[in-house]
Amino acid sequence: MSYRDLPHIQILKRASQKPPFETVYEARGTLARLRGLLFESQIPDGHALWISNCNSVHTFGMTYPIYVAFLNRDLRIIKLFEGLKPNRISPVVWGAKSVLEFIRPKSGVLPIQEGEELYVVS
Repeated sequence: MSYRDLPHIQILKRASQKPPFETVYEARGTLARLRGLLFESQIPDGHALWISNCNSVHTFGMTYPIYVAFLNRDLRIIKLFEGLKPNRISPVVWGAKSVLEFIRPKSGVLPIQEGEELYVVS
């Protein structure tokens, strides 16, 4: 199963009420969470993968660097790793309950920053 087959959710920035990503794929279940973006071609600009119950990620089997935002239970971004290279493991981020994985935007402007709070639209 590819990340493209996962359900989509909408995430907004609490302060601006604007979506930081066009599409967010939700990795539900153990298999989807373990697989993440593994063995995938690069996720498109403006797209992200949300993995719940996660406080560390790896990039083994990937061919491109990713950006990883670690969120606490309130969906506040508590740590942002820029350009985690292939075949690496991120540090454990204490207090993180989920992550958003995405690529460097073509514009060079990151869609989210540490300290920002997000929310899921139901």
